[in-house]
Amino acid sequence: MTSFDSIANVIISQPANAEFAPINMTNPAFGTNSVDLTPFIDIIENKPPDQVNLYGLHVQSSKVITAYYDEANDWNTDSNGIQFPYLCYSVFTTC
Repeated sequence: MTSFDSIANVIISQPANAEFAPINMTNPAFGTNSVDLTPFIDIIENKPPDQVNLYGLHVQSSKVITAYYDEANDWNTDSNGIQFPYLCYSVFTTC
């Protein structure tokens, strides 16, 4: 995630999963951070496919940020993850 001209306090949570401990980060002004979600893959990856599951992530920021969810594997060698410009107070889900 990338912040602009202000420090951004970011919280990543999973509202449908009370056992998911929210991830709190502070992104410096004009700074970039990343979060490795690999340890959580079994509770954020949509399984089984083709149905609605409760694995959505909620990203909340105190300032405007841009964030990507990028799956790093042999099939996705590009950095073409999902882009969320102006993520302030937005919700997105993983599929």
